[in-house]
Amino acid sequence: MELARAAYVDGRWVDQAQHFEVRDPFDRAVIAEVTDSSDDLVDTAIDASARAFATWRTRSGPERGKLLGQLAQRMHEHEHRLAELCTRENGKPIS
Repeated sequence: MELARAAYVDGRWVDQAQHFEVRDPFDRAVIAEVTDSSDDLVDTAIDASARAFATWRTRSGPERGKLLGQLAQRMHEHEHRLAELCTRENGKPIS
């Protein structure tokens, strides 16, 4: 089971006391526990993303492409884990 009791906001992990279970709709098994962020934390995340965009937009296309390529590579490295989580969250089998 995945466990995420903190949210990554504005470059740091923020502990949250509240969390909720994510269940597989097929068999109701708990597949994760995730942060239930407060309205204030969501506002902080929105503000941080607006500040980050100001820097992101100044990067050249090739530089952004390189960073997005690195993200794609990381996703590819974990594709089986991501596929399992996505399909279980939707209650579908992996075939």
